[in-house]
Amino acid sequence: MATNYFWILVEGLYLHNLIFVSVFSERKFFYGFIAIGWVFPLTFVVPWVVVRATLEDNGCWDTDDLGYTWIYKAPIVAAILLNFFLFLNILRVLAKKMRSPASVADQKLAKSTLVLIPLFGVHYIVFVGMPDNVGGTAYEVRLYFDLFFNSFQGFFVAILYCFLNGEVRFSLVDDMSVVL
Repeated sequence: MATNYFWILVEGLYLHNLIFVSVFSERKFFYGFIAIGWVFPLTFVVPWVVVRATLEDNGCWDTDDLGYTWIYKAPIVAAILLNFFLFLNILRVLAKKMRSPASVADQKLAKSTLVLIPLFGVHYIVFVGMPDNVGGTAYEVRLYFDLFFNSFQGFFVAILYCFLNGEVRFSLVDDMSVVL
């Protein structure tokens, strides 16, 4: 679970570097991105597993009577918040670069924002501060919201960045014309 949030952070860092680092070399950052996505989550998941197995080994792994889940939740919340600030910074640059007639600029900014939301995992910020032990309607709203976006985030990213991409569509049409 933790790697999901940190790979979303890597996507945000990658896009941020493309925009803000003047000489961006993918190779230069490649191993750092791998470490953030795969290795860094181990630094808090392994201690949490050890604590959970030795001090609170009962029931579902997600139940928390003693507050140990913050061993892995705190870094995840930090990743979500960092990604949200990267998102806001990129939106600031987009808004600055789109200084044209208001309606056209607003439409472009709205489209850019909607496209970036699933990529940056901005939807996670909505319930980041909500306690897990809340019941009732608030809990159900959070549950369905999380289930929907966690289930379809990859689908949304694929639609927006693959299937609606002009180059991909051109390549598909080109390949289909060869086949047919």
